[in-house]
Amino acid sequence: MEEQKVTKEDYDFLWRIVSLQHALVSSSADPVVLRTIKEGADFEMTVYGGMYYDVCRNEKLAVSTVRKRIELAESDIRQHFKFHKKALEYFLEMDRAIISGDRGLFSDNCEVLCKDSLEYFALVKDHKERLRESSFLVYPFCHPGHYFHVLNGPFVKTCDFNPYESYLQGTSGVQDITEKIPDFKIRQDKLPYVHLPLNEQEGAGLSDINFKNNLATNKLLLERAGLDLRGN
Repeated sequence: MEEQKVTKEDYDFLWRIVSLQHALVSSSADPVVLRTIKEGADFEMTVYGGMYYDVCRNEKLAVSTVRKRIELAESDIRQHFKFHKKALEYFLEMDRAIISGDRGLFSDNCEVLCKDSLEYFALVKDHKERLRESSFLVYPFCHPGHYFHVLNGPFVKTCDFNPYESYLQGTSGVQDITEKIPDFKIRQDKLPYVHLPLNEQEGAGLSDINFKNNLATNKLLLERAGLDLRGN
């Protein structure tokens, strides 16, 4: 691949997109992730980042928690799965656009992703207000430790999206991307190559940044808990 200089504007825009991607990967399994684990009648343990219910020591209690979530908010769970499934499709299209150098295709998918993301933030907000302490969907945020780089780019930068897990900060981040799309789309520079980790084996469990794997795990564990997602 021939060497190319990456403009500051392209670098900043792609960094925002990849940071959003990491945030959506991290939220793609929320319905089957437990962040507070009960270990006996008198002890609760908070797990940073959470853990899949099937690896909890008391799996019987853990799966009953997820079944209760299905009972309380089946519609929210189905909408969660539908949104993340569509988001993955948008990122796959962006990946194809990067390979072909198609700014228009990349930008169009960014636009619908941002629109859907704002709707998803609204869903999570309603979910939290309705279920309060029983809520389990989290505003998408980028976990620390992910890095962004562009082939022949100037430097490596830490990914950053909605670190305080808030509605206002998250929606503001999405709106910032939306406002930058028109200028990104009309630039004449060659579209820089950036790696979107969508298909490769790049981790395990909740540390996995493979979008397909995390979404498939969410679906499998929900079906194991009794929710049929075929057709979603």
